[in-house]
Amino acid sequence: MFAMELKFFAAILFFRFVMVFVIDTQFVPDEYWQGPEVAHKIVFGYGHLTWEWLTGLRSYIYPFFLAIPYWFLKHYNLDSRTMIMVAPRLQQSFVTAVGDFFYLKYSSRRYGSDLASVVGWFYFSNWFIAYCGSRTLANSMEMSLNMIGLYLLETNDLYKFTFVMALNFVMRPSAVVYWVPLAPKVLKEFYRRPYMFLSCCFIGFSILHLTYLLDSSMYGKPTVTWWNFIDFNYIQGKSALFGTHPFHWYMSSCLVLLAGGHFFVFLYALYRDFRMFGLNYFTLGGPLYQEVAIILFYVLIYSFVAHKELRFMLPIIPNILIISASIINYWYRIGARDFINRFVVPFLALTALYDFIVLGYSSKYHLGGIAPATGYISEAINERHIKNPLIWILMPCYSVPVYTQFHNPNATIEFFTCPPIELDLNMTNLQLRDFSDIDLEHWIRMKTADYGHPDFAMFYSPLLTKMQRIYPHYRICFESFHTNFTEGNVGNFVNVMCRTDYD
Repeated sequence: MFAMELKFFAAILFFRFVMVFVIDTQFVPDEYWQGPEVAHKIVFGYGHLTWEWLTGLRSYIYPFFLAIPYWFLKHYNLDSRTMIMVAPRLQQSFVTAVGDFFYLKYSSRRYGSDLASVVGWFYFSNWFIAYCGSRTLANSMEMSLNMIGLYLLETNDLYKFTFVMALNFVMRPSAVVYWVPLAPKVLKEFYRRPYMFLSCCFIGFSILHLTYLLDSSMYGKPTVTWWNFIDFNYIQGKSALFGTHPFHWYMSSCLVLLAGGHFFVFLYALYRDFRMFGLNYFTLGGPLYQEVAIILFYVLIYSFVAHKELRFMLPIIPNILIISASIINYWYRIGARDFINRFVVPFLALTALYDFIVLGYSSKYHLGGIAPATGYISEAINERHIKNPLIWILMPCYSVPVYTQFHNPNATIEFFTCPPIELDLNMTNLQLRDFSDIDLEHWIRMKTADYGHPDFAMFYSPLLTKMQRIYPHYRICFESFHTNFTEGNVGNFVNVMCRTDYD
């Protein structure tokens, strides 16, 4: 049995590692600037921290986790640019694979092996899970720890469950929303086994205290990052500064995109079960009440938060897929062959095709212009033997994961950071600067006076005409496709402008 599970895990791990090299695109700045970039500064001693790391909003526990391979690479002098870019993603992929493994064990234990096989098919073909699973996002870590926690709770292993959930909380405090619907189940287990309650409290508070010591040490003062995070984002509601969507956005747009056709099966499951059980659905213990409770509560709470992002829904996609699989598995069990052949099979084929197309486009093309451009600049620096290169990144704030993609301690890299106007923990008058507010020509004159003319300038295509006017003696030496969907200062292409005296 152990050997079979080991082979199964190895297959999952292989899939996750392959996705590291399949995905060539970026998703959001946080996948670098809240993880690898912080780890890079910790290990190599140079880099940049975003304003959240100056005000105690983020815990250092996840960057320290990602720093483990960096310390190894530094010690053995293996810290090439490629390894710096790949190592944290491989490490996160390993955690994702562990979460995958326990997710399928949870599905099999709670719903049976037949359903688990269908769940596995849906899970590994879902484009968004494949797209995010190998990315260094706190949301990816949150999803994986949730899956491990579901299995541990299902097996009543409360000690390990408490340890995993405490880690999840300190890394991503909003993860608690996922577990609120299961609080009665946890409390029931403590009531049955009261001797475990104090031990679990000790485990949980130990994690909180150790995290407090780590963060206080890194910030240089007593800092409770999980409280600062909750206060800033939810009590003060300042996350709205990063953009807002209407209340219904998750249900009307987001989940349809992320889950594809499975979302509509989920809606059908809600309709069927609530029609059968009515308002007593949860008290009577409907067949999927646990998954339904998690999803509905999670979406409801997050819908009240003005700032919304696709990745915030990542943790509940596995639960939606369980519900979809249960409905389709039910149709198979009752022998509705004509219905299956006429509707279910074409539906599954279209859903799989949708996932394949969206994953292919999002992982190979959409937002894929940054890495080729930084790769070209790095190669050009080596080929031309530029000892102290000066690089300008004239792009919206944090568009480029600067130090993990260049990894050159001799390079001077100037880029836009857009810090808040009021940079203090109270942030009573917080107002974020925006790239569009910057006088680019004034910025160029100021930086030229300080450092001289750059060796390379990297920017999106909307700035091409302006840059050619400012620097007529430079040439466009590289161009890479970035996206079909332009917005603001983000163009279809990433351009690199080079000095001609190197030719």
